[in-house]
Amino acid sequence: MKKQRLLLVIGTLVLLLLLTACGESDPQESTSPSESGSSQVSETLTPPSSQIPSENAMDVYKSVLQSKSEFFSVEANQNLDMTRLSQALTSDISLAATVLRFAVIDLDSDGTPEVVLWMKLGENDSVGSIVLNYQDGIVYGHTLFTRQFGDLKTDGTFQSSGGAGSYGICTIAFDKNGYTIDQFTYREDSSYYVDHRSATEQEFNAAFNSHSEKQNVEWHDFTDANIEHKLSGNAISVSGANTGSNSGANTGTNKCTRAMVLITI
Repeated sequence: MKKQRLLLVIGTLVLLLLLTACGESDPQESTSPSESGSSQVSETLTPPSSQIPSENAMDVYKSVLQSKSEFFSVEANQNLDMTRLSQALTSDISLAATVLRFAVIDLDSDGTPEVVLWMKLGENDSVGSIVLNYQDGIVYGHTLFTRQFGDLKTDGTFQSSGGAGSYGICTIAFDKNGYTIDQFTYREDSSYYVDHRSATEQEFNAAFNSHSEKQNVEWHDFTDANIEHKLSGNAISVSGANTGSNSGANTGTNKCTRAMVLITI
């Protein structure tokens, strides 16, 4: 009799253990719904502004150039429209600023072109440029004077000079706070560098002369017809695959970040 009771108790415990095991969920199965949900959510998210097609940027640029909207001038630290461009160039408000020509080029090779405005200030028709750069739905304006930003090529490279013994070939990169110029081939007094590496005077001169012979960017007269045509999404032909080397094993570097300086004439 005692043996039968013992067997009954053991059987009852085994049955309870089996029922408890069946009630537990499989950890792998519990994660499956969240993975599926994550996939569904990601499909409905709006892509970041930086992934918006460049045609949208062209529409915003066009609106700015047609004086329908403003851009943010980093140098002036305020929103400006096309009637107040002098404030991005000088503190002398008596001087009138005029756009002579413009170019559409992807200077920093990020897939979205910049618009470069060739500026005239007062009687000076080679004062420099205002570069319009589109980021996250906003057009930023960066002022670059002629010695900083000259001889612009179709690959986005250009020449910059700090004086008779200091000049070179550069690329430029933008962010919301300004820009950084990378002078990758340059002369600094009696020192010479090509692609950030120490070079002889002959090697530097050969590289500099080769750059001078590259194709210049195409400039367009600043007219309503050219603005409409050149900033049309279907008409955009993006150039600007910067060829400057940015290797890490540099024996010499020459990088300068935008300085917020206005000139007084």
